[in-house]
Amino acid sequence: IGVVTSHSGAAIKDVLTTLERRCPGIPVTIYPAVVQGDTGANSIMEALRDAVKHKVVDVILLTRGGGSMEDLWCFNHDALAKVIFDCPIPIVSGVGHEVDITIADLVADARAATPTAAAEMVSPDTRHLLSVLTRTAQRLPQAMQRNLDQRAQTVDMLSKQVRHPKQELQSKKQRLVDASHRLKQSAVRSVEIKGAFFQSISKQFSLLKPETTIANKKTQISQFGNRLLLSQQKRLELNVTQYEGLANQLHSISPLRTLARGFSIARDSDGVIIRSTKKIEVGSSISVELDEGSMKCDVSEITSTSRN
Repeated sequence: IGVVTSHSGAAIKDVLTTLERRCPGIPVTIYPAVVQGDTGANSIMEALRDAVKHKVVDVILLTRGGGSMEDLWCFNHDALAKVIFDCPIPIVSGVGHEVDITIADLVADARAATPTAAAEMVSPDTRHLLSVLTRTAQRLPQAMQRNLDQRAQTVDMLSKQVRHPKQELQSKKQRLVDASHRLKQSAVRSVEIKGAFFQSISKQFSLLKPETTIANKKTQISQFGNRLLLSQQKRLELNVTQYEGLANQLHSISPLRTLARGFSIARDSDGVIIRSTKKIEVGSSISVELDEGSMKCDVSEITSTSRN
């Protein structure tokens, strides 16, 4: 612990007394400085630089006792504040009494209310350490006994797992027999699978023989011929039915059907059907077609009728 303070002030006495009471084994290095007045800021900065340059302390206590605002004013210097902020070693500020606050307190790594509080902050309590050490020493035999018990249990468990070489050899032999049996079964299954596959391939090849292919094609042609013949017969029957229906329809409107009902067809000498008396003259020769036969007639009289 490094202490930057006045070597003759009350603060150094409080700090040393507190450190001696709490942990007398900690080395303390004092970097004396003027802690008030016009030269105070420069003196404190020089002491801090010495502490950084010597590299023998882990923490620095920046302290002084209480005083007026004017007495503490050097701790408000801006240059000192920058040195404290940039210091690579942690700084604990304990300036004045609890109500006193300076810029140095604000830029330090930690602030204590008084120099005594600063010393307590950086030093462990020896009595507390001894108490912890005593409790640890009391628990240590129990922890060691538990560790030994656990290791003993581990040894027992491992000893049960260790078998006689004869037993291990017998186990290996049995596993070898089992593996041999499984290998034989696997070989038999493999032969069976390959045999089935070969039979399947042989059957496929047999279907590809020319004799088999020709026989299959003949069967297909015969089946196709039967289906074609049946289809043609059905088609012919359908055509006959359609023909008869059309013939009936045609016969129903045929002139012969009209003649059968007692009508006749008159034609002139050129064979043109006579539809009007205006197309013939008295003495003309015409032919008359009946249902059964035809006859030649000479026109002796013409009578015109109107259908309007």
